[in-house]
Amino acid sequence: MKPTFAIVIAALSLSACSGLPALPTRAKASNKVVVLNTQKVATPTIRVFLESRGASAVLTADSTLGAVTNWTDASGVSVALNQGLVVETRGLGDDMMSSDVSNSLMALKGAFGDAYYERFQTTLGGELETEFRAFQCQVSDRSATTIKISSNTVPVTRIVETCSSIGFSVSNTYWQGANGTLWRSRQWISEGVGHMTIERQPR
Repeated sequence: MKPTFAIVIAALSLSACSGLPALPTRAKASNKVVVLNTQKVATPTIRVFLESRGASAVLTADSTLGAVTNWTDASGVSVALNQGLVVETRGLGDDMMSSDVSNSLMALKGAFGDAYYERFQTTLGGELETEFRAFQCQVSDRSATTIKISSNTVPVTRIVETCSSIGFSVSNTYWQGANGTLWRSRQWISEGVGHMTIERQPR
């Protein structure tokens, strides 16, 4: 069984006792996301997996503002998604503090073809200092395929986004349905966290 995020957070706390810098307590959600979701039945969920930590968890939608939905679990980990793209995380340690994904959202719709576009991201480093990165990104692959979601086979377009900064390059992969829904994605969060895979769960 894969460890949950709660175990990961506990491990981070123990490392603080051994002399490493203690991590601050994370807020459950950004104060930008303020509209509470009081639905108790069939609440949307996503499954997330952190490759670098071998940890997975199911997160529940608890608030929304405009196109941004905040997803949380019982341990206090939260992920804010703008139409499926990560714009911030909390509770992971080296969090994504903010990300401007407006151009990436347009690129998923085919707006730039194979041309480059900008993407901006601020992350939290191991010394609790924020680091700003300006990326030049490009859609490097777009191909039709199918994926399994629960017991369902879903036709999707697999889109690979490659982003480069000074001396640094990352990629994000999206599996997009015909109506624009991101059924699955593999997105880079920060150097300390690495990639997060996100999958929508059927209600």
